[in-house]
Amino acid sequence: MAIKDWNLYEAEDKKLEISVENMEKALTSDDFVRITAAMSGMTFEEFTKSLEEGTLEEKIKKNITKK
Repeated sequence: MAIKDWNLYEAEDKKLEISVENMEKALTSDDFVRITAAMSGMTFEEFTKSLEEGTLEEKIKKNITKK
């Protein structure tokens, strides 16, 4: 739902359809973490550090209330 458009193509003139199956084929787990970090308003480093520390939910709530 969050990805509305991308620049991935299955052929030179045909854009790859946005679907869960195509995301799994085209993106690595690292890509998903980076996208999720960006959607949360955090850098990749901040996001992964807060995952490790167990503070991710708290930091995301703070980012949401800032907006």
